[in-house]
Amino acid sequence: MISRSLLADPTRPHWRRPGAPRPVAMTVFEPSGPGPYPVVLLSHGTGGEVGDLAWFAEGLAAGGHLVVGVDHHGNTSRESYDPRGFVRWWERPLDLSVALDAVLDTYDVDRDRIAVAGFSLGGYTAAALVGARVSTVAYAALAEDPGRAPVLPEYPNLVEDLRAVVDERGFADYVEECGRDVRDRRVRAAYLMAPMGGPLLDPDSLRGIGAPVRVVWGDADEILPPEVFARFYLTHVPDVSGRSLGADLGHYGFVSAAPPAGAVADALAFLG
Repeated sequence: MISRSLLADPTRPHWRRPGAPRPVAMTVFEPSGPGPYPVVLLSHGTGGEVGDLAWFAEGLAAGGHLVVGVDHHGNTSRESYDPRGFVRWWERPLDLSVALDAVLDTYDVDRDRIAVAGFSLGGYTAAALVGARVSTVAYAALAEDPGRAPVLPEYPNLVEDLRAVVDERGFADYVEECGRDVRDRRVRAAYLMAPMGGPLLDPDSLRGIGAPVRVVWGDADEILPPEVFARFYLTHVPDVSGRSLGADLGHYGFVSAAPPAGAVADALAFLG
């Protein structure tokens, strides 16, 4: 069973409606049978939506997990893009914490078995919930010259649109905020699929992660090369494991009509 609801976070603003709270659109994939259920929070890739990972969520739900996904405001194809949603990465983990609050109030869940999973920027999101932080130095370099950032296929006009809504003071504020700790200590494990982050993260924050982390990738990832991104986690997180899911698997293979075989089984084994 799949259910959807629109939550709101009054502590953060809606980027298009002055005075309105930040929307948190939640999708829940419910397992069959009685609870208490283990929970997996789920974060989509940049510019995507939870539905892109339905194959993964449904597989976990069939394995007995309550899967809770969020469409991240401003950074989801379920609504018009907002450039702030593409650069304020640390907002995403907070969305999942809001969703987790709602789930704990509504469902019969096993509070000792709460995990998080994510793809691409959602992989960073998952890591942030267990303690990863953005590197202030790396982010400041991007803020100083946003034109140095790679062009995103999902949003080729990002830099121009961002400059239209954020001035130099705004960029300075982002640098001050980016390294904040947004972990949620209720989350006990993280499953990262072709994760973003890598050298954009603070290595000390990764070394401080106390939860088990699993990293999977495709060797043919042309967007986030695993030797730069996935292996950064393998190098710095203490309790980490990982593997390639295919020599020919590219980045968008995780959100294709033929997702990587074995990913769900790998995740279930890790979460179990």
